Amino acid sequence: PPALAGGAVLVGAIATQPQTSTVYVGGNFQTAGSLPCETLCYYDTSAKQWNTPGSGLSGTINTMTWTSATDLMIAGNLTVSGNHTTMATYNTKTQAFAQYTSDTTLPGTISSLSPADSSYTTWWAAGLSTADNTAYLARHANNAWTFVDILGPGTFIRGLQILSTTANHASSDLLPADRVLLLSGNINIPSFGNASAALFNGTALTPFLLTTKTSGSGGGGSIAGLFVSNPSALMSGGGSHLALGLVVLIGLGISLFLIFLLVVIGILIERRRRKREGYVPMSMDRGKGNLERVPPQELFEGLHEKEGSGMQKL
Repeated sequence: PPALAGGAVLVGAIATQPQTSTVYVGGNFQTAGSLPCETLCYYDTSAKQWNTPGSGLSGTINTMTWTSATDLMIAGNLTVSGNHTTMATYNTKTQAFAQYTSDTTLPGTISSLSPADSSYTTWWAAGLSTADNTAYLARHANNAWTFVDILGPGTFIRGLQILSTTANHASSDLLPADRVLLLSGNINIPSFGNASAALFNGTALTPFLLTTKTSGSGGGGSIAGLFVSNPSALMSGGGSHLALGLVVLIGLGISLFLIFLLVVIGILIERRRRKREGYVPMSMDRGKGNLERVPPQELFEGLHEKEGSGMQKL
């Protein structure tokens, strides 16, 4: 496709619209090829061309995620219809942008965003404070931000993702007992040190992944994020599962029942067909019987007599 242009071009996020061949690209740019397309543009891979989603949005997009097949959540340093905001929504049917929250207490631009539940009503956000360039982590619910003070100096969060757990932890106001928040990037844990990924259970951070640079110098590495085909599936609990042997037995029982049912249906259909064609079973006198035994010699004698009478007639 034609390149993005206009000032210091920056691509902050790429998201494919569900069930379509459309790819949305967000960042800081003015045009896509010769098409005026500020901040957000989408590319139709079937038609092989750029399209503008609408008007009313400017600024820089750092992250975005689809909340439905037609609704896109975008975050960054944004201006929607003249109002500065950090989060906004876009609807592909109406082609309209809207400010998501009126709470402006965030200390800086959002660099990472993740839904906290499958209903997309609660969000986790992270970024850097514009005042002192320190990292912040906050949870948005009921149109208000709740800040979590657990990060050490030098932290830079590049990705957030809610994960379900196989074992429950102590529940808190921030996270349910079967959920944890994965932070990726360069995470400074005060009681541990630097980690490339850490798990937050609502009260404390636990180191999850440690990486190093290929050169082996200059400190630890950094993880940008977790890439999966269906991120919302990570928020679904594992639940309880039946043992494999029991599943096999249940499947075998269902198969045998279906076979028996097919046999019974076949017998009933055949009986109905015979009745419709007038088939009547032959009656038999079980007391006397209707078959008599004929000795072989009498049978052949009868045949010879018939042959002799035939010859006489000739």
